[in-house]
Amino acid sequence: MGFVVPAESADESTAGDTSLTRPRKAEENRDGSHRLLCGDLAIAEGSIVVGHPEGDMRAYLTSLRRVLAAGFSELHPGHGPPIEDPEATIRRLIRHRLRREQKILEAVTDTSRQEVNAIVESAYEKDLSGVTDLARATTAAHLAKLARAGRIDRGWLERLNVS
Repeated sequence: MGFVVPAESADESTAGDTSLTRPRKAEENRDGSHRLLCGDLAIAEGSIVVGHPEGDMRAYLTSLRRVLAAGFSELHPGHGPPIEDPEATIRRLIRHRLRREQKILEAVTDTSRQEVNAIVESAYEKDLSGVTDLARATTAAHLAKLARAGRIDRGWLERLNVS
């Protein structure tokens, strides 16, 4: 069985009976497939937490777009079942992130919402019991992305302790 792991240069290594190839685009494995070990980049259902300070929302979205452009036939996430329709899944994840970003942007433009917790309350229209910290970390990652891009006040970077 062969899997493809994208990287800057093409090389191959073996783990047991599995070969790992690192090309820039989807290339045919020895068995004719175009599979990708995508780790925590994608998941069949739900969404991935890209949390501040470790998570970089711009890098996450860029990675999704690169995998989409590469044309893999199957993704193997770190959790859950294989993703047999990578294009639909990646497009869903990108749409989800961009919709959330729009809600966060709208919340930030309301001058009464200048704290992360207030923005979380506005941007999430569901019960966050048990996952409030994850929503706060993801919101902070979106805020950092928006501030770096100049779409919101760069003062958010200071509030988030980001350079």
